[in-house]
Amino acid sequence: MQAANKPLAFSSLVRKSFLLGCKHSRLLSVSLLLFGVACFIAYIARLNGVTHDLYHAMALARHTFDTGVFPQNDVFAFTPTMEPTVHHEWGFGLIAYLTTANPWGAALLMSLKFLLIATMLWCSYRVHRERGGDPIFFGLGMLLVLPFFWVGFATIRAQLFTLTAISIQMVMLEADWKGRRAWIIGWLVLLLVWLNVHAGFVIGAGMMAFHGLERIIAIAYRERSCLAVWKGTWHLFVAVPFAVGALWLNPYGTDYIVYLAYGLTMARPLIAEWGPLWTTYEPLQTMLAYSVSVALLFYVVRHRQWTRLRGFIFVSLCALMALKHIRHGSIYGIIWLAYVPAWLSFTPMASRLRSLLVRKQKVVSQFALAIATICVGFALWHPLWRPYLPVTVSKEQGNYPLGAVEYLAANQFQGKLVTDFDAGAYVTWKLFPRVMVSLDGRYEAAFKPGVLEEHIELYKAQDNWGKWLDKWQAQGLVVPSGSQLGQHLETLVPMDSNPENVAAKTEIVAHTFPGSQRRWKCVYRDPGTMVWMEESVSLPRVIQPELPADITYGQ
Repeated sequence: MQAANKPLAFSSLVRKSFLLGCKHSRLLSVSLLLFGVACFIAYIARLNGVTHDLYHAMALARHTFDTGVFPQNDVFAFTPTMEPTVHHEWGFGLIAYLTTANPWGAALLMSLKFLLIATMLWCSYRVHRERGGDPIFFGLGMLLVLPFFWVGFATIRAQLFTLTAISIQMVMLEADWKGRRAWIIGWLVLLLVWLNVHAGFVIGAGMMAFHGLERIIAIAYRERSCLAVWKGTWHLFVAVPFAVGALWLNPYGTDYIVYLAYGLTMARPLIAEWGPLWTTYEPLQTMLAYSVSVALLFYVVRHRQWTRLRGFIFVSLCALMALKHIRHGSIYGIIWLAYVPAWLSFTPMASRLRSLLVRKQKVVSQFALAIATICVGFALWHPLWRPYLPVTVSKEQGNYPLGAVEYLAANQFQGKLVTDFDAGAYVTWKLFPRVMVSLDGRYEAAFKPGVLEEHIELYKAQDNWGKWLDKWQAQGLVVPSGSQLGQHLETLVPMDSNPENVAAKTEIVAHTFPGSQRRWKCVYRDPGTMVWMEESVSLPRVIQPELPADITYGQ
């Protein structure tokens, strides 16, 4: 058992890829690893719809290249915005823009996504193995965390860079436990890039702080000497002023730090992904998987020495964060996957499960490979390599108003356009600088308190909702049919599936909205989206009885 507890050196990972020595045990390990990876790929294959966050980040990068000036204040919205406007994902937008603003953008976007995922999984597996973990439990662990792990793998968000950076940092921390020091230079470089890509670097800094505390306690307990503690941790103390100084190495300087203090402490009750874990799309499945993961986390406390549970306190803290916020589920998942299955590998339960799997290894391997094959087929059927923009469909919201944006671009509309939280970034990407939007997904990073709440009142068609259009002095309004406002306004513009009847309806009738001093007319409608303009705006009327098709990214 002592030999099994000894961490595997990285140079031996290729040679000693499996803890179980016999041929059939290796087949079992391979099949369960493939099973876990294939299930993960199949789970996230449905997430190849491009997220809105990509567009507001790339719009900033494009504007900077076009003008040669990095804006300190917002240039995209006409509603009240923060001054300065600190876009903490500006580096992500730069990477995405340079990667995808070319004829091969779709392929390169997905290549970037899966390169980050592959790096993340490999680093997590390496940490698992260096802690003596059994590959079998890594594969099974992947299946367990999927229901709360998936949040960070949309196509593509800055959070994926944070997940990858966390996994790389975990490899560095393992090197520190082995007495190496040079990794600290790489970590400072990683931190500098990380904080300019995503504010999730705070998680990495917190992990580093807990690691330093653990190192101090472990050495003090073992050596009973302050000098030994200093010799073992001096590089961590030396890195602190460099890490703090790195906070100013960004385009915003001190304003970035002020924004972090504001953004990290504010409540976000109106943003779904910041809700508690039990409010996710499949709460029963998610909470069951989460409960099992936490139970296993505390099971190892009974069966392993505290000195062999490096990182336990931080994993527990991440579990609490995941319970409070859906968004943090993926962070907890990747840290749990690297640490907990390795701890479990040396418990009585793991020994019994391993024995059972080895006895039934032929059946288990065949079943695992069969499921892996089905999962790969499922991923290819979607297909996972095609990033696409899902159109807003009837009675739903949250996707892209593709037909409406194409209509506005074709008719060269210029002015202030009211948009909801999901559509604003795409409208900016396609129509700026002719069009300015009222809201997009940047929320607290760009918009002053109250702007989102006002939009919610508008799109819920609450009393005198038209007053917001006058307050913002907007010329146009994009309305998804799934919103309460959309359902209210669609009664004013009946949809006719007969093309001849649609073509005959050329008269545009202006309407008065509650609370607005102006009259408004519907100039565009398809089953998913409506566009309304104030009466003085001259645009042709288009009614499309059919939805526009989804499009591939870059079209």
